[in-house]
Amino acid sequence: MLKKIIPDVSIGVCYVVLSLLIGECHPFSKESMYDSFPDRSYTFYLSDTRGQLLPLKKYYHFTTNELTHVYNAICESRDLNGDREAEQMQSIGMTLMEELNRRRFAAVPTDSIQLHQVNYFLQNDSIHTKDILMYETGSR
Repeated sequence: MLKKIIPDVSIGVCYVVLSLLIGECHPFSKESMYDSFPDRSYTFYLSDTRGQLLPLKKYYHFTTNELTHVYNAICESRDLNGDREAEQMQSIGMTLMEELNRRRFAAVPTDSIQLHQVNYFLQNDSIHTKDILMYETGSR
């Protein structure tokens, strides 16, 4: 049993020593992206007015990651930091929908499309969600 543990410990010690000698490298990184978790995060989704999800990749040349990047670029271009007012979210949502429509390749089977942002946030050691209707196209 001891013979089996010694090589495992030796490999672990070598790894740590080499990482310390090499310096800043993954997984021993001091970059905030790697050494902590944010208190909040968000994602987007599309639905019809009945709450049925509309798969983004089925109708648009877009991914949710790209949607997040466009959202961040819009906020940055408008100097919006922190929490956003409802009117700001609707304006951003309208701009996001315009960008989505420029990349649509198939007809969406509904007259009205809703763009949602789901916020995930830490509160009292629990993760909570808040669904925000950013924008709705078509008839209501």
